[in-house]
Amino acid sequence: MASDGTDDHSSDLFHQYGYPVLPMLQCLLPLLLLLQLLALPATAATIMVVDSYADDFAWVRNYQRGLREVLRQHQLINIELDTKKIAPAAFAEAADRAFERIRSERPALVILADDNATQLLGKRVADLGLPLVYLGVNGNPRTYDLPLSRQVTGVLERPLFRRAILSLRDFMTPAPTRVLVLFDDSETSNRILSDELSPQRLILLPGMHVDVTQCDSQECWQQAVSSSQQRGYQAIVVGLYQTLRAKGGQPVRDEDVARWTHNHSPLPAFALWDFSVGSDQLIGGLVMSGREQGREAGKRALMLLSGFDVTSLPSTPDQGQLLFSRAALARWKVQLPARIAQHASFIE
Repeated sequence: MASDGTDDHSSDLFHQYGYPVLPMLQCLLPLLLLLQLLALPATAATIMVVDSYADDFAWVRNYQRGLREVLRQHQLINIELDTKKIAPAAFAEAADRAFERIRSERPALVILADDNATQLLGKRVADLGLPLVYLGVNGNPRTYDLPLSRQVTGVLERPLFRRAILSLRDFMTPAPTRVLVLFDDSETSNRILSDELSPQRLILLPGMHVDVTQCDSQECWQQAVSSSQQRGYQAIVVGLYQTLRAKGGQPVRDEDVARWTHNHSPLPAFALWDFSVGSDQLIGGLVMSGREQGREAGKRALMLLSGFDVTSLPSTPDQGQLLFSRAALARWKVQLPARIAQHASFIE
């Protein structure tokens, strides 16, 4: 025992990682309050969720699942802007329709999902005085004119590019030194890549040469995949592909892109998002989780509905989930080390 009556061993545990006791307890207070909020019965509130896209996109289904898990006592009403399918010139009209419904029905809280909904509607909803939560935002929320307010909070989506790509060295033997990253040419992809790319469109990583290719068409995508091995790459990492168009200009279903990539890629193809992982789709890897985005946004919604000041909470959740398809791993004869497999989740 220490001279002041405390346990020396307990004190050492708090200090060995450089965290004094009081700041640690202060950091835990928001979490403890959140646990209390989740445990208390709540009066059912009407919450409008404006989706940038539509529920035929797995990302949307995943974050909606997370929202429902946390906000199960409340009524969720979804409005789809469907901006992956309609022309950009039609975005404003779709947003106007959503705003008119919000203004007329006056829900207790509004959730804006992804950048397009947040950019198109964030300031207008906040100006109505309604509590607002955003999720899945890749850009800087300040550029969307969101006010700094106790009524506005959200969850950023920050793909772990460098960690996800470097992790391939733990999954593959021999470790890859040349990797191709594929994205569509959407606004979302452009926002993400603007923070990641060098002027030469490279992702600079130690010991790895990583090129990024963006495609706006199915033909471009298929060509990039088919020629990848011939161009000297050893692995492919797949980002977003939901805005690819066929030769006639019609949208290509996202599941079809992932399945085609699975069936025709000459190289192991890994994923950056959980919606791409499947026995007939991509292998997986260190991925972003839509469900976690939804759960984190739901927690912030509960806090706003309870009058809790959320402005001091971090707006980026713990991200990155090791998620794999056993069938896809087997197809490519990728044997995960035990230290990776014991911390991973598998979809089948």
